[in-house]
Amino acid sequence: MAKKDIEPELKHEDKIVSLDTQLEAVRKLPDMFIGAIGNPGFMNMIREIVQNSLDCIAKGYTNNKDIIVSYDAITHTVIVEDNGPGVDPNDLVKAFGTLYSSSNYNKQAGSGNYSSGKNGAGSSITNFLSRFYTVESRRMDGSTGKVEFIEGVLSSKGLQKLKPIPGKHGLMTIFAPTAMMGEITVTPEMVGNMLWEQCHIYPIGCRITYNSIALNGNKNSVIIENHDGLNEMLATLCHKPLIKPIRFSNDDGSRAVDISLCYDLDDMGEPIILALANMCHVDALESTHVIGTTNALIKFFRDYMNKVYIPSTRNKKLVINAQDIRTGLRGVITCKSLTPLYSGQSKNLYTEKEMEDYAYNVTLSSIDSWAKNNSTELQKLCRYFKDVCEIRSNVENQKVKLSNNYQSSAIGGDPIKFKKPVNRNKGEWELWLMEGDSAAGGFQNERGPKTNIGLMPLKGKIKNPFTTPPKTLFENDEIAGITKLCGYNGYTGKKFDPELFRPGKVVFATDAD
Repeated sequence: MAKKDIEPELKHEDKIVSLDTQLEAVRKLPDMFIGAIGNPGFMNMIREIVQNSLDCIAKGYTNNKDIIVSYDAITHTVIVEDNGPGVDPNDLVKAFGTLYSSSNYNKQAGSGNYSSGKNGAGSSITNFLSRFYTVESRRMDGSTGKVEFIEGVLSSKGLQKLKPIPGKHGLMTIFAPTAMMGEITVTPEMVGNMLWEQCHIYPIGCRITYNSIALNGNKNSVIIENHDGLNEMLATLCHKPLIKPIRFSNDDGSRAVDISLCYDLDDMGEPIILALANMCHVDALESTHVIGTTNALIKFFRDYMNKVYIPSTRNKKLVINAQDIRTGLRGVITCKSLTPLYSGQSKNLYTEKEMEDYAYNVTLSSIDSWAKNNSTELQKLCRYFKDVCEIRSNVENQKVKLSNNYQSSAIGGDPIKFKKPVNRNKGEWELWLMEGDSAAGGFQNERGPKTNIGLMPLKGKIKNPFTTPPKTLFENDEIAGITKLCGYNGYTGKKFDPELFRPGKVVFATDAD
């Protein structure tokens, strides 16, 4: 081989760099380990520590289901306190100062010992990305310990002893993000929404006392308690339920699903799904347990409608399709696995193929059982699917010009692709205009269940308002959808009345063009 052929390879090898420490690796690529920098990454850091405390409750390590979370929006300091068993003081440095040290590696098949963690990295990653990180541990046997890290490095104080407090046991973790996490503008409301969601996917009876300090110095304290689990979460998505929630679950010791479904008469739009995997909020469009659940739901009801219900009606030519079954669907779909598979440490996408098959089979069996034991509710749902199908068929047959993105809901009147906020009170919600379905879909999963943000995906180019006649301009699907959401009914030839304007804020989350 000629020398000139070898030289490029040598130059490439020279570029390979090995990082000497775990701390250096995490700080070199923080987004790879925590999912992102800025607010999303910081929220993931908070979630990691909160879930560690809630996992103690879920695993039965403590009978006390209370934890305390404090957040100071001025200093971005977070404090999480629990009543769990604590950590052996001699293991504190290893548990919080190194990656991949966790009881999660000791799970037995069929044990049902599920947790939010996967590889034991969450706490240590949070430490490595914190300006300071302190852990205090009090054990039931009276042993205590405290370790402090500064910028991920153990302080010279080493392991410290604490004065025992009779009857007190558990962990207290205190931290704040390092400067390399970028600009942090996380509000107490953002943390509160995340805590509400987390509390309601853990055992019923879990309670979080949440103390916060806002940027203006105002202090607030609320108690978040899980009274009815998934059904409470579903109630935030379904404002006018057609039927009682269809609730079912299954656990084989290695995998589990817990699902609550309903249909919303307030908005016959696209499905709104809250998806969680091992207690982590994940993408509701592409996560495998959601795909398995919705495919089974469509399979059962499409077959039942086309083979049983429709032939018994006068309009035997109707054919129910998948979109008819999806219309108005609301659901909370959760899964757990001893060996969860995510797209990364940020846990935004659940990818375990076996879970898709498991969720499909459980859903198909459960819906069949539900239908046999709830004939009245089943008939309501069948009439609803038939009505949806007739509306769709009439639109198609009459060749009515309707945009697939912005045709109005038959009941709510909103554009179909509009992702509604929970609160629509005048001046109390935000309208976000998004660049396409993919952007809106991704952001929808970050809003939280008690959001005041409504998402409107845009498609195509809007005509030039300086050269287009007003009447023609307002016939544009995008403009018609936006003006409807803002509280107006299209072009009237009159000046817009600002008193009718509904959102408190409009955010243009689009490309520059």
